[in-house]
Amino acid sequence: MARKGAVKGMNIDLSSSPAKCNACILGKQTRIPVPKVREGERANRLFERVFVDLCGPMQPVSSSGNLYSMNIMDDFSNYVWSLPLTSKGDAASELQKWHRTIENQSGLKLKILVTDNGKLVLKSMTDWCSQFGIVHHWTAPYTSAQNRHAERMHRTLHDKARVMHLSCNAPASLWDKFCATSSYLTNLTSSSSLQNHTPFEL
Repeated sequence: MARKGAVKGMNIDLSSSPAKCNACILGKQTRIPVPKVREGERANRLFERVFVDLCGPMQPVSSSGNLYSMNIMDDFSNYVWSLPLTSKGDAASELQKWHRTIENQSGLKLKILVTDNGKLVLKSMTDWCSQFGIVHHWTAPYTSAQNRHAERMHRTLHDKARVMHLSCNAPASLWDKFCATSSYLTNLTSSSSLQNHTPFEL
């Protein structure tokens, strides 16, 4: 995009191969990589299996008063929703609101919910899943290897958000806006794992 002049403001050194972007290098530094290995078969239809991953507390508190980010990803399409949360305790209620909206707008039923966070392993969540016939798979905390697909997407979203933040030197308190923008762009980006379709298309 930078070579073809499709966008403005991409400060990238095009003289090297591959091209170097300082914001990308800084934004994608990690301590422990999340393996790219996929476990199990991909879902065959929308909302057959949905992964949920919670991140935080983030520093600083966002300008909107948020401390956490909850990412919800459809296994079939890789479509992702990034929901900001003011507290960890809001995760279950926000997930239920998301479910009502998605079911109402799409007419499709959520079949399997996969989580690895204690705040979503509650009796109220168990009762809610039973009420709607949703199978709730959950893994013990700190065993992200069992939920690699969601963890990988979570890392991708936050890498993109960090790169955008570093690139435009925006206030740190806007992190939740960058996470939302990252998920929006991800949903409109084609992927080889989706046969070069975008999550939005699927």
